[in-house]
Amino acid sequence: MAQNSMSPGVLSPTPIPSDPAPSWVQQMDGITQSTSFRQLLILVALAATVAFMVGFFLWGQKPSLVPLYTNLGPKESAAVVEALKTAKQTYQISPSGALLVDPSQLPAIRMTLAAQGLPAGDGVGLEMLNKDQSLGTSQFVEQARYQHAIEIELARSIETIQGVSAARVHLATPKQSVFVREQQQPTASVVVELSPGQSLSAEQVRAIVHLVASSVAGMKTANVSVIDQRGELLSQNSDDANGMGLTDKQFAYRQRVERAYARQIEALLTPVVGADRVRAQVSANIDFSRQEGTSENYGPKTGVVLSEQTQDTTRALGDQGINGGVPGALSNQPPGGGTVTPQTAGGLQPPGNLTVPQYQQIVQTPISTQKNETRNYNVDKEIRHTQYASGAVDKLNVAVLLDEKTITDKDGKVTPEPMTEAETARIKELVAQAVGLNEQRGDKLTLASIPFVEQKIEKVSTPLWAQAWFMPLLKNLGLGVAMLLIFLMVVRPLLKMLTEKVQPAPAALTHDPALALPNGETLTDEEGVQVSLSRQPGALGHGDEDMDNLDGVPQLIGTASYADKLRQLKQSINHDPKAVASVIKQWTHSEN
Repeated sequence: MAQNSMSPGVLSPTPIPSDPAPSWVQQMDGITQSTSFRQLLILVALAATVAFMVGFFLWGQKPSLVPLYTNLGPKESAAVVEALKTAKQTYQISPSGALLVDPSQLPAIRMTLAAQGLPAGDGVGLEMLNKDQSLGTSQFVEQARYQHAIEIELARSIETIQGVSAARVHLATPKQSVFVREQQQPTASVVVELSPGQSLSAEQVRAIVHLVASSVAGMKTANVSVIDQRGELLSQNSDDANGMGLTDKQFAYRQRVERAYARQIEALLTPVVGADRVRAQVSANIDFSRQEGTSENYGPKTGVVLSEQTQDTTRALGDQGINGGVPGALSNQPPGGGTVTPQTAGGLQPPGNLTVPQYQQIVQTPISTQKNETRNYNVDKEIRHTQYASGAVDKLNVAVLLDEKTITDKDGKVTPEPMTEAETARIKELVAQAVGLNEQRGDKLTLASIPFVEQKIEKVSTPLWAQAWFMPLLKNLGLGVAMLLIFLMVVRPLLKMLTEKVQPAPAALTHDPALALPNGETLTDEEGVQVSLSRQPGALGHGDEDMDNLDGVPQLIGTASYADKLRQLKQSINHDPKAVASVIKQWTHSEN
């Protein structure tokens, strides 16, 4: 191997022995060091970055999916999935097993599934009547199917109530008997599965009971039981008294009455004492007993004549012997034969000194007269049946608490100012008139003036992160910031590297034999980029101040002495050892 010696004006490298590399390694090294390969890598990285940004943007714009149905069993979910596949609808299955679809397609998908009878539920309701029945079906089977269909329909209706996620109904319908004494009443049991965190109110439970009882002929509400998934009985009879001796309705009515009286008192005194400076409590004793009364009222003695009958009887002197004789068979026999003696109409013979006409006149003279009158009057009677309504107020106990007045002096000292007796009496009178106090029935009113403890109520505001618009805004901002960072840190450097042109070597390296490389080669660094020693800091021989005069580089290098050139190279080695190492590497390859 030839050795080059360093002479004035010429930089000769020291030969370094090395083994020749294999040809394929040299080819790969040439490919990787080529400019086209580096540009290809930059284009691939740029394309991957753009694809990632587009995918990230599409993911950020992707709408949130919503459940198609809730509480579907595995069998129902499988049927719905098959229907969605047939209809070519997009869906996802969450880790919990729920079917998720696009919110904009939710109504259309549900209508499509409803047309196919999905989800079918746990059983078949009255739609079974639309199916053809076999001729061999017995009456018992038909009745059992009909009862099961009624149970399914009732369960579906109950599931529509808010708070109920699932329901099952069991009906016990006894067989009808021709004997009245042997007839039994139907009963029903309802099992409801409540949604997490939900509970049924008393009104909702009563609604379920009445719904079931009204759907079955002859069923009473007392024969319907409702329980939840925890086994708690919800359908307690509302007519049974609770621990306070009142039913639920009566207790609620009592609370409404007490609240109404308290609001009246507070509304009356607020303009007088100020807002939030009066409190009122009312305890009402209410009579919930039911009373009925019947009364009969008669009018005056003379009423309307309903019927009237009058009878007059007159007796004469000759009537005494007309109907003589002893009653019986002997008196009914005809008299025996004899001479006929003329008699009067009364059957009596006139005396000897009276003629027959005179005697008849005497006999027909009335001796007694009787008159009978019967009148039936319609009695003026009024029967009144009264049923008194329950819920009358028997007694009121009223307590009113007022905030005591205070006086602030010039020094800022606060002193209480008690109410005068006149003010207290006036307020009591107002309250008594407002609620209708009655001392005769035992109503009581208590009024007190006590300083209130001032409480500062902090306004509860919804946190910023809990508001509905915060998360979408945060998502969009994060998407924008991420895309900006990717552009500044990845895309922009790649574009700069791709569009940067290769700088040619300065004329100083090609014309000055002292700094020219062997065989006319240019100086490149380890990454294959051409460099110039004149561009390095301190390469001009007089420090950084010579960087401003780049036009004098060829003249400086061409006219510099050996010592100046050596000093320039030392400074270049100190400031940019990488470029110097590249020069030595080029010389080594040229020697090989």
